[in-house]
Order: sequence, then structure tokens, then C-alpha cells
Amino acid sequence: MKIGLCTPTKNIEKVKEIGYDYIEVAGNEIAAMTDEEFEAFAKKRDALNYPVAGFNAYCNEKTPIVGDNFTEEKARVYAEKMCKRGSRLGIKNIGVGAPMARKLPAGYDMDKAYNQCKRFLEITADEAAKYGINVLFEALHDKCCDFANHTADGIKLVEDINKDNLKIVLDFYHMEVMGEDITDIKDVMPYVRHLHYNHTPEGSLDREYIIPEDEENLIKIKKAVEECGYDGTFSIEPNDTPDFDKVAPVTYSVMKKVFG
Repeated sequence: MKIGLCTPTKNIEKVKEIGYDYIEVAGNEIAAMTDEEFEAFAKKRDALNYPVAGFNAYCNEKTPIVGDNFTEEKARVYAEKMCKRGSRLGIKNIGVGAPMARKLPAGYDMDKAYNQCKRFLEITADEAAKYGINVLFEALHDKCCDFANHTADGIKLVEDINKDNLKIVLDFYHMEVMGEDITDIKDVMPYVRHLHYNHTPEGSLDREYIIPEDEENLIKIKKAVEECGYDGTFSIEPNDTPDFDKVAPVTYSVMKKVFG
């Protein structure tokens, strides 16, 4: 299992020094960079010779996946930019969670939203295929977005679209919030190409860095995914924090203790 961390680009040197196998960076951050800023980051990555495995947080409300502001042209232009930049960084996966791009007004036609998301993913996957990049759709809990809240929703889209480079990210945090069993995944794993997790304090929806108390849950996850033959990438996806230097090494040590 390759263990990575979702964190801002500014942390790439520290992530490598701690020992993570790779960094996963936010598509939103990459998209907002000027050409000069992006090339500076790409050159830093080259000099470090360190993997940027993929993008999380692919887009935001400026590039809607569903809703009345969705357009195929916006999806296409954004995909062209992001896949080109992703290729420059050598990424393998584009993770499409993007809660702010999946907000809908009350009573919105969900069949219409489904077809919009389907076109978004088709356009993005077609562009990504030109660069050998996978597009991985992610179910997000219903407290942060209004569309595709269950793992089964993501699988339905992947099956319907039926493209070789379109699969899913399985995020155990979102599964738990939605009341799904994080160990009952044998029918899910054939569609999975990447994993996400984070620590969540009891009674909260916050995404925090892993702590030693998460070890028991991580052991359950390890058993479940290994029984399905999965030995791919697993990223911790917390919110950014000024305590990075303190918490990121602890997260790494817990993950390595469990996954080796």
C-alpha cells in the first residue's frame, strides 16, 4: 500500500521528508495558479523527484458539476487546463469530489442533475484519457453537497458511462457519515482505484489528521481492503492546519504502523 497526504503544494518538501510515498494536491489550488506559479511548482517537483499522485478537490462552484450553471463548455475548458497541468506533474488520478460544485436548490430535478454529472464526467474522462490519467468520482455525504451522497450513486454513474479510465475514490469518512459499513466493500472494490480517510472528532464533521486512536478503525479498513486484493494508493485527506509540522508526522507514523 502506498500512503500519501492531501495537502497544499507549499508542503511538498516536508511531505517527502516525513516519508510519505507521494503528495496529493488540490485541483482548486493548481487551477488558480498563474502559468508562472504553476511552472515554478512543477520545477520544484522535478528537482525533488517526488511523486504528485493526483488531484483531490478537483473543482469548485466556478466549474459546476450539476445545477443551472453547469455547461459542457465550462467542463471542457477546465478539463483541458487541468489535464495538461496534471500531465506536466505526472499525476495518475483526478479525484472528483468537489462539494461546492455539487450544490443544488431545493426541489431541483435530480434526473437533470444526473445527466449533467454524467456529461461532466464523460467530458473530463475523455480529456484525461489523452494523457493516460484516470478520473475517479467520489460520493460525498449529504451535509456537504446535494448530489451523489452514497457510494452506490458513484458506482451507478461509472457503470452507466462505462469508460476504462473512469472509476471511483472510496472515502471512508463520507461512508461513515452516511451510515455505510466501511468493512462491507467486496462489491464496491472492483470499481475503486484510490482510497481516502481522515480523523473526525466524535460529534463533528471536521476532517482532521490521523491520531493514534484511529488505529483500531484503520486495522478494520486494512483487513477489508486486503481481503479484496487491493494494494494501491491510500491518502489521508484532512483540512489544512497551521499545526502541520506537529500532526503530519503523527499521521504518517500511525499509517505506517498499520499498513507497513
